[in-house]
Amino acid sequence: MKLSGSAIAASLSLALLALGLTACGDGGGESGDATASPAVQRTAKLIRGFGSEAGGERAKQAEAALHGYLDASVEQRWSDACSHLSAPFRRSLAALAAQAERIEPGNCAGVIKLAIKKLPMAQRAALTAADVGSVRLEDGQGYVVYADSNGAEYGMPIELDAGRVGVAGTAGTPLG
Repeated sequence: MKLSGSAIAASLSLALLALGLTACGDGGGESGDATASPAVQRTAKLIRGFGSEAGGERAKQAEAALHGYLDASVEQRWSDACSHLSAPFRRSLAALAAQAERIEPGNCAGVIKLAIKKLPMAQRAALTAADVGSVRLEDGQGYVVYADSNGAEYGMPIELDAGRVGVAGTAGTPLG
């Protein structure tokens, strides 16, 4: 059975919901902000407290992967965006694309294009600048905590694969 583009976007959203990584709210404010829902506050606390702070080369790799992915996505260089993803996450996207009606099987770029275009315009525009505040790692997985150009904070999943840090999500999780 082939999935439509909207079904893929829904599948990505459902996958994030199933992992407890999406939240309600506008993405602005601090995690302790009274306007943030309890789910957003719990998610922010979990991401900010995940593992331990990475330093040195790992932190630099994670920051480069995040910036490379976001820059390529904003500039609609979909294949380049895919090159900044971890290999396991690319394989997951390829499997999802194989079930799509309008995306060529194995086409990571098609899935990324669909996922980014489904983001609200304000969130897409804010991706033009990401100020990394923290890189959290544990057992080869983690998050880059960053603020967008509007000051809204997000946690982007990352993972280590064959010594390389790659982005492991299509969009950051709002932290406030």
